Amino acid sequence: MKRKVKQTTGVLLAAAVLFLGAIPVSSVSAAAGTVSIDYATAVATGHPEVFGGNGGGATPQYAQQVTDIGFRTVRTETALHKMFTTITLDDYKNNVNSIQDPSTWNWSIMDANFAWQSTGQKMMLLVTKAPTWLTYSGTEVGVPKDWDVYEDLVKKVIQHYKDRISWVEVWNEPDNESAFTRMGSPYTTKADAYNDIFYHVTNALRSVDPQKTIKIGGPALASGTTWPDYLSYIFSDPRNRDNLEFASMHVYNGTDKISTAVNSWRAKALQYGGKSNFPVYVTEWNYNAGQTGTYGGGTPINTMGDETISYVGQKLTDMFSVGTEGAYLFKVSGYSATYPFWYFYKDGAFSPKAKTYRLMSKDLGLGNGDSSVKSTSFSTITSALGAVNSNGEQIGVLVNSDTVANTASVTLTNTGLPNGTAALAIYEASTANDATAVRNIQLASVSGGTLTATIGVPAGAVIGFKVLSAFTATDDAAVRDGSYAATNQSGTTATTVTVKNDGTSYLREGYFKFNFSSYANSVSAAAIVLTPTLTGQSGITHNVLLVADNSWSEGTITWNTRPAGSTVLGSYTITGGSPITIDVTSQVQSALSSGKQISIKVVSTTPFSSSGQVEYGSGENVDLLMRPVLTITK
Repeated sequence: MKRKVKQTTGVLLAAAVLFLGAIPVSSVSAAAGTVSIDYATAVATGHPEVFGGNGGGATPQYAQQVTDIGFRTVRTETALHKMFTTITLDDYKNNVNSIQDPSTWNWSIMDANFAWQSTGQKMMLLVTKAPTWLTYSGTEVGVPKDWDVYEDLVKKVIQHYKDRISWVEVWNEPDNESAFTRMGSPYTTKADAYNDIFYHVTNALRSVDPQKTIKIGGPALASGTTWPDYLSYIFSDPRNRDNLEFASMHVYNGTDKISTAVNSWRAKALQYGGKSNFPVYVTEWNYNAGQTGTYGGGTPINTMGDETISYVGQKLTDMFSVGTEGAYLFKVSGYSATYPFWYFYKDGAFSPKAKTYRLMSKDLGLGNGDSSVKSTSFSTITSALGAVNSNGEQIGVLVNSDTVANTASVTLTNTGLPNGTAALAIYEASTANDATAVRNIQLASVSGGTLTATIGVPAGAVIGFKVLSAFTATDDAAVRDGSYAATNQSGTTATTVTVKNDGTSYLREGYFKFNFSSYANSVSAAAIVLTPTLTGQSGITHNVLLVADNSWSEGTITWNTRPAGSTVLGSYTITGGSPITIDVTSQVQSALSSGKQISIKVVSTTPFSSSGQVEYGSGENVDLLMRPVLTITK
């Protein structure tokens, strides 16, 4: 125990997210994966809008619950085809009964759709369909036959919700005949008709948003894995070429990678439109309808099956890997008997996939802002993601879609961390854990800027980890009563701290002090991790108390001079080799303005016994993973 202030994982770096490899159709056969993340090589930017969903009307309570899970944006559609009583095109043009006045329109459907925005969701408005009296086909999915009227309708809808919209997407699945038809119109191709629709929606949008605060894009194709003529038309039309601000597609491709389609569309946008790194949004995605999973007796993978936990993990890490600008799960609404494989909520319960959204978006902070995608490699595990989130915290995601647990050897290179002991906060989304809190804090070693750790990933689970600021104890010591009460027991070199309830002269208490004076950020959580290297018997219980006096030192403290303990921070049953984690969040927050030190005292409450000793690793322990550590989360 000879060291002074030891910061062992220190300041978290800026900027890093990574994806590891393909999405397998079947589970891997082995259960010992390897993951290597290189934080020195950036490959893309991750966006919080990947945590998006499609939603219709919602109650404020339900919308808030979905937001709390970690969704950050919702795509919803206009209801132009349902906003009017039975009228004709001439009625509208002649303003019969003041029908051109938006205050006479039925806004109830769209108002319910925008309940999402009141909970903090960013909104994408899908401009699709038209009143039957306005289309060539006489159906709501037909081509408008009067562009002036169509622009007027769209303009007034956008004006009504202008301050609540971030994106406008033009039409839904125009390549799907049930969603768009040119029947009765003069257009020879649907792509040509769509090109004109895009032009007129753009006119309507920019008439009320000349500052271009709302982005516009499309074409939201059903066949999103292949490049469409629809975008070729737009890029070749000087009216539209520079107005298209993002491309959008729908992908329902089972366990295949969505990133392949995203990259393909970007390449085509460069080829046909000269647009480099063109934004691509996956505005609908899910598993193929009717497919069954390996869990829950064949429960469809899109519903309440536990396999959705790792499935969503695969898809989200894949889309993050190429910096997909946004992705909208279809859908985040309640159960529908018509499309049961889509639902996100039924009978008072959310789909298990909600756990993965919570872990990645909320726990790891990827939903809080942009992150920077980094290079990685992996083997014998489904997928992985590493990042530095917008709060400057290094994070990682491990996905295991296998039916057996995986023990992953994780190597983080070029971290910039000092040599010594690091700490990882582990989060778990699984059948047993809903990712609402840290599963455990795990210690790891750092040498030459490379962090190594072995992390267990349960079957069908997603694990998230966050690299914490960590500080090894500056002082740690045991004190002994009776005839040893005036003698310093530990000096500055002892490798363990003994705690024991025994007869006079054999009773021992442990003291640990941590100095975090180099820490300069806020504190959202803090914990002390102590690891017992030896336990004399089973069933030993220890109490941990806060010590207000930090003036003691390991080389001089004795039983007679030991400072008193105050608040009991926790009680723990001790098992050799299994760390105990003591929550000291409020104590560390208080110490930020009063010296940035914290001391604790450990005492045994087990009836005294000659075999009741517990030895905790000290700051001098040769095993870095046995050392006492204070961890801090920003």
